[in-house]
Amino acid sequence: MKQALADACKSLHLGYVMQAYENIPFNDRTEYLLGVLDAELRGRELSRIRRLLKKARFPQAKTLEGYDFRAVTFPPHCSKELLTDLAFLERKENVLMLGKVGTGKTHLAIALGMEACRRGHEVRFFRVHDLVATLQEKYQAGTLRRFLRELQKAELLILDEMGLVVSRQVV
Repeated sequence: MKQALADACKSLHLGYVMQAYENIPFNDRTEYLLGVLDAELRGRELSRIRRLLKKARFPQAKTLEGYDFRAVTFPPHCSKELLTDLAFLERKENVLMLGKVGTGKTHLAIALGMEACRRGHEVRFFRVHDLVATLQEKYQAGTLRRFLRELQKAELLILDEMGLVVSRQVV
């Protein structure tokens, strides 16, 4: 019977049902079915978030918890809350973080990017010198258009270490 259930779940692409169905309490059929479907939905959502985080290519994991905002000076029209609620994504606005080396700009950018992934947004992270090298490589390989189309899918593009790029002519 378990094999038949496993085969049915595989055919229906319900991989998380097999992991959860035995742990869901059975009080009545409707409640049980809802529990099984909820487990599938939660599993798929977690899988999607993992995919988004991997695709973003963050150099390390960072969170907003524990970030010290006291050193951050916000412009008059902005605040910590406006930044961390990610409303700038919905408004399609840019965010520019300026400051001395070691002040936490990269930490904050990664933390915001990871939170955006958790909320279902497509994010890409690049150090600018790596992006320039990738653009040149893709241009020479004849795959620049495909790469740029992929970049355009990102709802948030994080460009780090802009000040460290050596000025030179690019493709």
